[in-house]
Amino acid sequence: MSTKNATTGLRRCIGSAKFGIEAHEAPPADFPVQPSQKDGLGRMCKPHWNAYTNALRKAALARKAEEPEPDPTEPTTKPAKAPKPLPAPAPEKVAKVRAAKAKLAATETLGGSAYTDAIGSDEVQAALEVIAGADAGVVVVDDDEVSAVA
Repeated sequence: MSTKNATTGLRRCIGSAKFGIEAHEAPPADFPVQPSQKDGLGRMCKPHWNAYTNALRKAALARKAEEPEPDPTEPTTKPAKAPKPLPAPAPEKVAKVRAAKAKLAATETLGGSAYTDAIGSDEVQAALEVIAGADAGVVVVDDDEVSAVA
């Protein structure tokens, strides 16, 4: 179906059955520019396009008015869940972390080249890896408090 009538120079406005806008013939000057259309003109004349968009706006407002009002006493968000407690770390891991901390503390008391030699040793480097958490997610905050890390 052609949107332009070749004999009269009129163009067809498609209208909208939903909003009671009748389809009709109108001069091409009555149509808005629509670059995405093949011929560069809109499918509805300007007055009917304005009526159509106004009807769409009113329909949206009517739908929104029909929605029930939220109860102000109800929370709008779900309450936060309490985090699950982490399981206690295995005693052998706790002992390993405590031993690594003790080894590092003893190394820190050294001075000069003895400290440099000790800090470069495989034993102290392994202790540093344990303390840094590379070995199992066990944290010893102090000698009395032990916790696991997820």
